[in-house]
Amino acid sequence: MKKKSIMVEKVLGCAGRTRLKAGGKVMDIGSGSGTVLVSFAEAFPTCQVIGIEPLPYFVDRSRRLIQERGLDGRVRVESVGAEQITFDPSLT
Repeated sequence: MKKKSIMVEKVLGCAGRTRLKAGGKVMDIGSGSGTVLVSFAEAFPTCQVIGIEPLPYFVDRSRRLIQERGLDGRVRVESVGAEQITFDPSLT
């Protein structure tokens, strides 16, 4: 059994866990190396995870990690700055 990320546990309340178990979506703005993205995806196998990261080094590193873990069907990283994000109502 994999140990759940402390970050995942701290971020989610009961409602969040229920939503992600049911196939919800998570967005991490400033996702860095992608470890939190992978933690959410591994903790909740039916959820979709999107990372937003403006620095190309971290985007590349995240994409490699996601691919290594076999999560590229549910986890993606977009190379944009947070100021360029428009609100997507489907994330509510």
